[in-house]
Amino acid sequence: MKNLLLILASITTLIANAQTSVYFPFPDSATVWRQYSYRPGNCCCSGYPCLSEDDFVYFLNGDTLIGALVYKKIYQTGNGVTHVLGPPNCPPWCSNNEYYYYNNIYSGCIRQDTAQRKVFYMPPGYTQDTLLYEFNLNIGDTLAESWISYSPLNYVTGIDSILIDGAYHKCYELSTSSSPYEVALIEGIGGSLGLLSPLFTNQNVSQFCNRLLCVTVNGLSVYPDTSTVCNLITKINEVDNNLSFSIYPNPLTDILNIKLNNFTTAEIILYDIASRKLLQQQFTNFISLNTEHLAKGIYIYEVRDKNGVCKKGKVVKN
Repeated sequence: MKNLLLILASITTLIANAQTSVYFPFPDSATVWRQYSYRPGNCCCSGYPCLSEDDFVYFLNGDTLIGALVYKKIYQTGNGVTHVLGPPNCPPWCSNNEYYYYNNIYSGCIRQDTAQRKVFYMPPGYTQDTLLYEFNLNIGDTLAESWISYSPLNYVTGIDSILIDGAYHKCYELSTSSSPYEVALIEGIGGSLGLLSPLFTNQNVSQFCNRLLCVTVNGLSVYPDTSTVCNLITKINEVDNNLSFSIYPNPLTDILNIKLNNFTTAEIILYDIASRKLLQQQFTNFISLNTEHLAKGIYIYEVRDKNGVCKKGKVVKN
């Protein structure tokens, strides 16, 4: 019996190694990366500290020839809002929310060197490309300096495989991860924080966050799995500003308050930095949430009204 178990374990290991020894390059067309990010900004007539949030997609569309090399062109579509942290405090002549849009903006281009398992990026306005991704790595290897990896340097702490569209792709966990796979390189997908996002942990960088929500190829979801509904942004619509609220204090200690600026019904959803849902609560006009059970750190919130209008943001618990 023991020998049989050893044989089965050996066969399983051989199958796993065979699955992950195959290199999966980037798709060369019809690929869309859906992303969300936030960062510090300025609003209230550019005089107050605010948070800028972006909800957008990168997508491949067409080729371009630079020198003797063929590149795939990248475009960005989506929207963003810069808003005040905490209760509204803009002067009367300024807005608490300033909206902006990405409407099929050219964002550079990429090419692949499949033999070396590398992807190169040419930013807009550049005449020389730079390394974007390298997938020929071993545990302990330090990543070469690239568009998304620079000081402090990243190194590989683990190699695993992820099932993507029926095949196992290598996943390289990096030293800046504060939780498993938070910062990683995934064959055929790119960085776990986004196509062009820096490979630095979200939790250790104050007021910064990048998240790769999902990826589609030929209109079908392939990441994080094929069952994920990847709602893509296909065109720019005016942002519905009827959902207006205050969320405070921020930073918070144990109590988080949400007050709608018009008497209506909504719900608040709170996620951790790894996008795990922690709580969901419906309310009318005002609610106080007890967060004593939550650890200190950064959390993502969604406030959604009865019409499906949704606004997102970040709170910090001290």
